[in-house]
Amino acid sequence: MEALIASPEAAVNAEWVAEHARVSKSLVKGFLDRLVEEGATIPTSDGRYVVSGYAKVFLALRAIELGSDPEKVSQSLGWKEFEKLVAGAFELFGYETRTHVRFKALGRYWEVDVLALGNDAIVSVDCKLLKRASPWYVIAKAAKAHRERTEALAHAETKWVKEAASKGFVIPVVIPLREPRHLFYEGVYVVPIHRLRDFILHIPTLRYAELESG
Repeated sequence: MEALIASPEAAVNAEWVAEHARVSKSLVKGFLDRLVEEGATIPTSDGRYVVSGYAKVFLALRAIELGSDPEKVSQSLGWKEFEKLVAGAFELFGYETRTHVRFKALGRYWEVDVLALGNDAIVSVDCKLLKRASPWYVIAKAAKAHRERTEALAHAETKWVKEAASKGFVIPVVIPLREPRHLFYEGVYVVPIHRLRDFILHIPTLRYAELESG
């Protein structure tokens, strides 16, 4: 799966995947044919397989589920695919997600990368696919801006956005590719992609902690 995700071409052949994954061509061919049945790849007339952006996200989620390093897998994705990967992770745990949520509030327009709607909380996500190591102030600046963005949700003129934000506990989260210096900054959770699964599982605990402190 990781070889497919890392492919620089839109269409690959079994030989290329086998060489990069260091497995037999017949094993790869069987795997690619199963992906065709699942709608994750499309066969071409010259014997290759088209790996779309959707397919890469599908494969990335499967690879992470099977134990691949989330950070390594994510490095091969573009920023749109990274956002879809994050949304897909929330969907695996029963959240309804919306991407690129644009709304007007407080006299200006705002946009949230991913809004995950669950029974326990509404999670407002800012995705930061920074493939090179970045100084902490870059993440800190992103967290501060995202806190402001998340607070604006309650004042949204778009009806469904305002209603969603009013239904419960709203959690602002910044998701970078790599481990940051701090995991919590000015009311914003900073969750590297390899910790996202554990974070989602602990969201009900966060809600309980808020109620206890209130």
